Amino acid sequence: TVAPDFRGGMSVEGNGQLNGIGQDSDGQAFVALSADMTRLGSRQFGVVAVTRDGKELASSGGGVSGHVGSALRVERFEFDVPLRDVTTFRIGTRAVRTKEWEGVLLPGDRNREPE
Repeated sequence: TVAPDFRGGMSVEGNGQLNGIGQDSDGQAFVALSADMTRLGSRQFGVVAVTRDGKELASSGGGVSGHVGSALRVERFEFDVPLRDVTTFRIGTRAVRTKEWEGVLLPGDRNREPE
């Protein structure tokens, strides 16, 4: 967990860094992280804001940026709450698992013929 007034540097998984905690011009709290995706592998970041009244808020927006083909990725997690209402941010990663089914036609996929 990280306090909303944290101003230091912090390493995160994937040879990454906590880039900043703040509030944007719309009054929304945010957390920004960067990581080397070659080291993070199939894991992805997640951030939860815990408010003064004990609610846990998932991010309501944000974004991902980085150059195509680059290992460096920057992620921003935004929350529909002012920074002053946040007691802590929980930052973590989780595994992303995928499964592929060949020959399955999805609803609305008009560009493919069933196999």
